[in-house]
Amino acid sequence: MDVLWSIFWISFTLLLSNCTLWITFSLKLCFYGQCGSFFI
Repeated sequence: MDVLWSIFWISFTLLLSNCTLWITFSLKLCFYGQCGSFFI
């Protein structure tokens, strides 16, 4: 039971971090595309 739970938790954490990475990446792309000229 503990092994299954840890496997589930690890995969869930990996999925979550992967999603947040993609979200921040796309947000940065949109940000640099639209408002980048103000901050560079």
